[in-house]
Amino acid sequence: MSAHRRALEFGGRAGVLDIGLVESAIGRPYSGFYRSLPAKAAALIQSMATNHGFADGNKRTTVILLDTLLTKSGYRLRPLRGD
Repeated sequence: MSAHRRALEFGGRAGVLDIGLVESAIGRPYSGFYRSLPAKAAALIQSMATNHGFADGNKRTTVILLDTLLTKSGYRLRPLRGD
């Protein structure tokens, strides 16, 4: 939920439409089916960005959660040169 609050700092409507969708999306990478970090990241991105568990800011929340997953795994997102 803190990731969603951070995402809404840039605007949008607060609110959870379906907490089950949010919990499912966050738990999916850890289901045991996804062994590699890229597979876990892809599962998180796909679930969070398409489930729409929040009233607004779903994709922004997804990026924040992805950054958290990568950081905890020893990686970090960074912009490409020129961006």
